[in-house]
Formats: sequence, structure tokens, C-alpha cells
Amino acid sequence: MKNTTLVSAACMLVAACACSRGPGFQEKIFAGETQGTTYTVRIVAAELTAEKVESAEAAIGETLALVDSLMSTYRPDSQISDFNRSQSTEPFPVAPELIDVLQIAQEVSQASKGAFDVTVGPLVQAWGFGPAGLPEPPPPETLKRLKSEIDYEDLELDPANRTIRKTRPGITIDLSGVAQGYTVDRLALELDGCGIPNYMIEIGGEVKARGHNARGIPWRIGVEKPVPGAREIQLVLPISNTAVSTSGDYRQYREVGGVRISHTVDPRTGRPIQHTLASVTVVNPSCTLADAYCTAIMVLGPEEGYQLAVDKHLAALMLIHAGESQFTQKTTPAFDAFLEENAP
Repeated sequence: MKNTTLVSAACMLVAACACSRGPGFQEKIFAGETQGTTYTVRIVAAELTAEKVESAEAAIGETLALVDSLMSTYRPDSQISDFNRSQSTEPFPVAPELIDVLQIAQEVSQASKGAFDVTVGPLVQAWGFGPAGLPEPPPPETLKRLKSEIDYEDLELDPANRTIRKTRPGITIDLSGVAQGYTVDRLALELDGCGIPNYMIEIGGEVKARGHNARGIPWRIGVEKPVPGAREIQLVLPISNTAVSTSGDYRQYREVGGVRISHTVDPRTGRPIQHTLASVTVVNPSCTLADAYCTAIMVLGPEEGYQLAVDKHLAALMLIHAGESQFTQKTTPAFDAFLEENAP
């Protein structure tokens, strides 16, 4: 799963459903656990009727349950688990939501030349992350075998017939690098359908906001300084009608024999990343794309990742290690333009 690397400047995480009132606005907060992490949804309106609140709450619950039933690798009865267990190379019928997220994932895989790859799961597990949680680093022969079995091009999509197909047995899918962003986008669509004019959705650090907060100003999202064991804000972003995603190397990692092992595995080498990029933040109307591109850029590192972000006109902020708890900040032209357009 992704790191929880975005925090609201006004304290996003809450323990339960709550209601508050700002200057002329009412706010309702829903929070809980999903996809191995936490979620928070804030809805704001001049008047939040009981009917509107109940409608939003039902939409949130149904959406989270749907995505979990389709995309969770921790659930043996999920649709993706069924596909992963199958050794057939025949077309496999799936829900349209799964087709949607896989199309975006494959788009980013192609753009990043395989740095983002939804078939990388066996390598991630081999390094001790994911459901299996293996204790020791894999031996070279295991790495060589697994690396030869990882390739997003061995996954074929047929959107018209709503099927996916593995071109050889053994291919599995892990959507942890994109599912949270997709869920945020789905929740936003549902809240739009409920007639909620202002909201902020956060799942495991993936954020999307519309309109304004209860104070009547744009939502403020803090990008964390990537310091292990600390919670410091590097930059506060005012956002409205867009999404923000951050990936980093400082929350989820293992130490084996005194060596730190990142949870981000490069599908091309089969090994955890070892470059100096500490975190990357992407601002984009699509949280799904922002989520996937964050992962791809994190794999590629400070040079290749930056070039991909520039080539794709992504608004990206990169924080690069420059000594003990020291970082240099590198931004793309699109990110600079975003800051200028949203300056107070």
C-alpha cells in the first residue's frame, strides 16, 4: 500500500463520524479503515440535511465495499484474487470498475517503460511486503526467476467485452499502487451525484477536493517532509477541484541486517529502489493517474522520474536526499504554474 504522506493542514484524521459548523457552512466528517489504511471524508454545505448526509454516508460505504470486493489481494474472495489464482489463459470476465483502473495502470506502464507494473506483486512479496510478508531477502536465483515472470505486457485487456487475459499462467495483479487513488476518484463521483458541493476525500494519503472547506477557503493539504519517525510539513498546497498524491521511501520499509529495504520495488531490476529520491507529489485532476505516476516516478528516481513528469506535463514536486534529514526540492514547470495560479 501507499504511504500516508499527505496530511491536512487542519488535522484530517478523526476517530468517528462528527459534525461541525464553520462560518455559514456545515461540515460532516466520516472516517474509518479501508484497504489496509485509513480514510477520511469531509463534506461541507450551507445546509446538510439528514437526507443528504445519509445519502453521502451510504455512497461512501457502498463504494469502499465495492472496490474492496474487486481489488483487494488480502481478500481470497475478491475478483482480483480469483483472477490471480486462475492458471487459465482464456479471457476472464471482470467488473467495469476493474477494467477502468487497469486501463489507466497499463497507460502509465507504457509511459514509464515498465517502471510502473501491476504484475510486480510476487517481487514485492519476495522482499517481505504484501500479504505473504516473507522474512528474508530472496536469494539471487529466486530474484532471477521472479523477474522473468513480471511483465505488464503479459496482461491483455478487452474493454469492449469486459475481460482481461493473462498470456501465460502465473501472471498476477497487484493494484496497491493505484487502487487508493481510483477509490478516491470513485468516491468523488458518488459525492457529486449526491449533490455535495464541497468535499475533501483522503485514503492513505491520496487526496481529492472540490470547492472549499468549512471556512469558505480552498482546502489546504500539507505535504510531509520525508523524515522517518517525524511529522513535519514541507509545503502546504491549497487545492480545489483537483487531486494530490504522494509516494515516499520513509514510512514503509524493512531493516534486515542493518540494511534498510524500501517497499518500492523496481520491476525492471527486481530490487528495491536505492536512489536519492525521498518522495514525489503529483497534482492532477485524476487521483488515479496521480497515484500511478507517483509510483512510476518514485521507481525511476530523481533524473528519469523528473523527465517523465516533464514529458507528461505533470505538476510534480520531488524531494531529494541531500544529507541527514536534509532535502533539495525539485519541481516541474507544471507544478510551478499550479502554485502561481493558486497563490493566496
